Amino acid sequence: MRIHVFQHIPFENEAYIGWWAAERGHSVTRTRFYTDDPIPGMNEVDFLVITGGSMNVYEYKKYPWLCREKTHIVDAIEAGIPIVGLCLGAQLIADVLGRRIRRNREPEIGWFPVTLTRSGRRHPVCAGLPDTAMAFHWHGDTFTIPRGAVRLARSEACTNQAFIYENRILALQFHLEYSHEDLEAMLTGCEDELVEAPYVQQPDEIRSHPDRIDTCHTHLCRLLDNLVALTRPA
Repeated sequence: MRIHVFQHIPFENEAYIGWWAAERGHSVTRTRFYTDDPIPGMNEVDFLVITGGSMNVYEYKKYPWLCREKTHIVDAIEAGIPIVGLCLGAQLIADVLGRRIRRNREPEIGWFPVTLTRSGRRHPVCAGLPDTAMAFHWHGDTFTIPRGAVRLARSEACTNQAFIYENRILALQFHLEYSHEDLEAMLTGCEDELVEAPYVQQPDEIRSHPDRIDTCHTHLCRLLDNLVALTRPA
């Protein structure tokens, strides 16, 4: 497949999704909006990945390319290609599908468990995943579930952690893709967000669970493989 990545900040890219793609023989290209890279036509893309970022989906004055990006996300949805949105990427998908992005009741940063909903446990995109798994989080906003989408997961701090739309558009509020280096980049690039709050862990706590990275990658590969299987012609 021709996988294309929408990237919003230098230190938050597709991360382990790049490894997954290489192992399966897929190519990866990217549009870095912060450097005004060109955007391919959606007829040149087989699979779109929308990464995270520190901005809000409505910060048009500070990030005017957000309007352009949203237009291309709509184009991708209308083109019928599979899409994965990560954190900000998930919020952008929910936004263009007509739902509201709002502040979560608490910021959620660090390692916290995510639990599949009843619908999530039954959905084939989650086949082979445990009912509850540890995931990494770094967000202050959250989305509401688009009309027609299936809510897949929740956490104690955030009711809506994941959804799937039309069995090909997967939105994840949490992160399974980060490597150790990605965690360090976030701790450096967004350290001002590590305030004292019930669901905000500090750097020492975040760094103290290196074994969780590999487990997250295993879950991510399963999710992506399931999504590809769902979107292949019968």
